[in-house]
Amino acid sequence: MITQLSVALIAVAFTFLVVYLIKTLKKVMESLDQTNRTLTEVQHTVNDLSVEAKQLIHTVNQITADVKGKISSVDPLFETAQDVGEVLHEVTATVKHAAASVLGNHSGQTTTATHFMPDGSYTQEKQNSTLNRLSHIANYVSLGSRILNRWKSSRVKSTF
Repeated sequence: MITQLSVALIAVAFTFLVVYLIKTLKKVMESLDQTNRTLTEVQHTVNDLSVEAKQLIHTVNQITADVKGKISSVDPLFETAQDVGEVLHEVTATVKHAAASVLGNHSGQTTTATHFMPDGSYTQEKQNSTLNRLSHIANYVSLGSRILNRWKSSRVKSTF
């Protein structure tokens, strides 16, 4: 009788164990189903984002090409402005040289002049005081013409 009771108790315990395992397996299956649904949603979302990212990259490439084209169309303007600056510099240098040749060293008064070069360096040389004055005048004329040109170009830009 003890053996039968022990066997019956083992059978009941095994039944509870099986019921508990079935419930646990059902919960695991529900979790796996939810995980599969979530992964499917994530895949769809990633695919949608991939399409949008490709469109964005295409648009950025078009904008970049457009900007490059516009920059290349403005390059001649900058080159012309540089040429004008170089011509003005040469004209100023020529006027200085011509004034020096005309005046020579007649007055006998010399001063030390400092010339600032476009690259930021400077030179010092002794000059006739009249020549020094003419040099300053030529520099102011050059500066005035640059200011006038910038003012005109800013007025033209503001009308557009």
